Amino acid sequence: MAATKNVDRLFHDVHVRIPDQVPIAASTQYFQGAAGFVDAVTGLLTKIVNSGANPLAGIITRHQDSLSSVDLTNTLKVEFNHVEEFTLSGVTIANRRAKVFLSDDNTLSLDPANKTYLGIIVSISGTDRCMVHVLGTNI
Repeated sequence: MAATKNVDRLFHDVHVRIPDQVPIAASTQYFQGAAGFVDAVTGLLTKIVNSGANPLAGIITRHQDSLSSVDLTNTLKVEFNHVEEFTLSGVTIANRRAKVFLSDDNTLSLDPANKTYLGIIVSISGTDRCMVHVLGTNI
């Protein structure tokens, strides 16, 4: 039935951050807020898109420097299924609901060629800024 008055409804935020622990590689520096990918060969966290072959693990939650050495049993927490603000050059209101892709760990693009899927633009938050529902390949 069509609404004829205000509709009272409970609101549930479906964008609950889902944490995951991913094993890290030696000789790598991971940056908080950057995207992390799962290396298709080793299964370790990497910063390399590899022409879209490495699926998104999530957004890295803290800086980790394993340049000198690392115990490969170490893991790093990444999160996905949440809304986060990103820079995307030239983004406009016309791009709302568009799919967004990563060409590296911090560069977004609307072009999917040789890139990894990140999520969907849910709103425009300013000049060259947008809010993205980070989905990746985990959802």
